[in-house]
Amino acid sequence: MREELAEIVRQRELLDLPPGFDPSVAETSEANRSLLLLYSRVFGPEAMDAVRELSALPTEPLDTEFATLTEDAGEDTRQRLAERIAPNVHQQFERFPALRNPAARSPRGEAFTNAQVVKGLVEMYNVAQLDVLRRVGILVRAADGS
Repeated sequence: MREELAEIVRQRELLDLPPGFDPSVAETSEANRSLLLLYSRVFGPEAMDAVRELSALPTEPLDTEFATLTEDAGEDTRQRLAERIAPNVHQQFERFPALRNPAARSPRGEAFTNAQVVKGLVEMYNVAQLDVLRRVGILVRAADGS
C-alpha cells in the first residue's frame, strides 16, 4: 500500500512537468518545477531544448545552497554565493547558448517573456535569492565583457 501511494505521489509530480522532461526532474523542488512550467509557456523551442538538457544534468551542491538560502542571509554570504555560482552559469551559457537570452526568440515576444519570468522568479524566490541572482547576472556579464 505504501509503495502504491508513493507511486501516486511521484506520478502527480510528473504532471507538474512540461512534456519532454526526464522523469528524474520530478524530484526537483516545487519552485523549480513551477519555473520549468512557466518557461515552457513563454520560451521558444530552442531555449526549451536547452532547458530540458540542462535540467537532466545532476544537481550540484551549489543548487542546494542557493535553494536553502534564507531571506536574512548577510551581504557577504550573498556575494560569496554569487561568486561561486557565476562561473557555473557562464559555463552553462557556453554549453547552451540559447539560454543567454531565451526571451529573444520567444514566440510571445521578448518584453512579455521577460516580464513573466521576472514575475515567476519573484514568486518563487526570497529577497536574498533574488539578490544572488542579480549579482550572478552582473558577474556573468562582466566576465563576458558586456
